[in-house]
Amino acid sequence: MILPGTKNFGIYFEHFIINELKRYNDYNKLDCGFFFFRTAAGQEVDLVLEKPGKKLVAVEIKARDRIGKEDFKGLYHFKGMFPQSKLVLVSLVPRTQVFDDITVLPWQKMFDIFS
Repeated sequence: MILPGTKNFGIYFEHFIINELKRYNDYNKLDCGFFFFRTAAGQEVDLVLEKPGKKLVAVEIKARDRIGKEDFKGLYHFKGMFPQSKLVLVSLVPRTQVFDDITVLPWQKMFDIFS
């Protein structure tokens, strides 16, 4: 059994989100590229979407319902390298929130990334 709050829950949640975004992309023929971002220093972002003719979208995925500034580190680093990018964090939060230039989405609204 996979319980919320465990490492395995976080791993499966991340895979679930990425797979659902890929399915949505394929089904709607959006032609987005899906990439992983990690620097030599270890900064990372779970998913980068490259949308034809659009800004890069950096997506961090967190399997928790409370988000703090420490959850944005990888996104801020990515923004430093790609200043025109859109930053999104998908999580278990109950409603959409905005911190600086990062949009935090409940997982049920993950497809808003494509708009």
